[in-house]
Parts: sequence; structure tokens; C-alpha cells
Amino acid sequence: MVGSDTSSSEQPPPIVNTTLPEPTLANLLEIEKQIRAVHRAGPIRGTMAENVVSSDLVRKLVVLMKDAEDLQSIEDLHSFCLVMQAICMSRFHCLFICC
Repeated sequence: MVGSDTSSSEQPPPIVNTTLPEPTLANLLEIEKQIRAVHRAGPIRGTMAENVVSSDLVRKLVVLMKDAEDLQSIEDLHSFCLVMQAICMSRFHCLFICC
């Protein structure tokens, strides 16, 4: 069956969503993956940056970090660090101007 053999190199690139879900401890890794995907997508990076600023994402993430600390959840703290690292590495210039 020639048509049923699909390899990872033949799959189309994932559709990148510039709207992030409301942050919770349960979806931190999903948010991190979306931010990294936008960083690789290039042209839509500005839209994602505007959404990060307008949704006050960083402030919401800090509240989650405090919750993770209170719960002493190492996994959630690590996820929080990955999200913040993704934001910083994405070079969303408007974040640095607004803050």
C-alpha cells in the first residue's frame, strides 16, 4: 500500500495559532509549544507578541508560578520556566518596550 505509508517528513507543517489559551497549570506545556512554533514561523511573530501583551499573559503566568510554589510542584515550576524561556527566546520586542 503505497498511499498508507506516511513518514514524519511527508506530513504538512502544523497550523500555528497566534491566540494562546488562558494559562493554567495543566496547559503550560501547550502554551510553550505554541510560542516556540510561532518563533519558527517568523512572519506571525508580531501577532503573537501583541496577543501576549494584550492578554497580560506574563502577569497571569507569575500568578501560576506562585500557585506552583505553594503546591511545591516541581513539574509545574519547570513548565513555567520553559514558557518564560520560550517568551524570552522569541524576542517579542514589544514585551521589552511595554514592561
